[in-house]
Amino acid sequence: MRGGSLSEPLTSRGRRVKLSAMSFSFAKMQGAGNDFIVVRGEDQDWAALAPRICARQFGIGSDGILVALPSERADVRMRMYNPDGTEDDCGNGIRCLALFAAAEGMVSGSEFRIETLSGIKEIRLERQGAVAAAVSVGMGVPSLAPSAIPALVGGEHALGFPLPVDGETLDAYSVYTGTAHTVLFEEVDEGRFQRLSPLLEHHETFPERTSVLWSHPLGPDRFGVRIWERGVGETLACGTGACAVATVAQLTGRAGRRVEVVSRGGTLVIDAAEDGSLRMTGPAAFVYRGAWEDRK
Repeated sequence: MRGGSLSEPLTSRGRRVKLSAMSFSFAKMQGAGNDFIVVRGEDQDWAALAPRICARQFGIGSDGILVALPSERADVRMRMYNPDGTEDDCGNGIRCLALFAAAEGMVSGSEFRIETLSGIKEIRLERQGAVAAAVSVGMGVPSLAPSAIPALVGGEHALGFPLPVDGETLDAYSVYTGTAHTVLFEEVDEGRFQRLSPLLEHHETFPERTSVLWSHPLGPDRFGVRIWERGVGETLACGTGACAVATVAQLTGRAGRRVEVVSRGGTLVIDAAEDGSLRMTGPAAFVYRGAWEDRK
């Protein structure tokens, strides 16, 4: 593998990792198949490194990088970088970072708070083992305002608007659940998914791009989803995306307050409270630990 060796373990529980110019220890983790490189500290330019180390053929390979940091506002802070280097938020990443922080001794107890790009999230470890956990995350209240997504559409929300793309017009539903998502209620075939998803991500309606969620009902309050994440491409799961699917399904009368969102990586459960705030519950797990060391 060009650029790295993955044989060395992380430091012991609770000990802060010291990162050199191009050497760092990491944990490889996944939440419902959404996989991440998880590190401690901010000694590297992770935005610049992300395209290289997230590459599956030439790097470690992942859907993004999660950086665990001290926080003045919460128990721990998370920064997340997509494989293209853009900083973002991530629901599956929050669950992985929660398990990582607990395993590394950065937090104590089963309930704590994580500071993210979209605000402070309330965490509850429902079940925790040495390498896996079920994690519940308070995701807050989604925003329907076009300015929050952002989406260049008129009106007070972006729920159910015509979106022209590649010679056809789609019925689109956009919402902000920590990052921009656009939901399409269609059981998409492979050709349409691969052809239209990147066009939708970069559509002029979305000045900061959007993730795309092709969703279809599997039964009462249960939806299948195919995911194209902004800055990543196809992923097996997306926590903020599952929140978007549940939100749109509830607001359009397609589902009740508890929704199961089934992706290729697994199932996430989204519960909506009376005030509209969401709680996401799903898995997080360690895959392996290692170290990246440049050899030039």
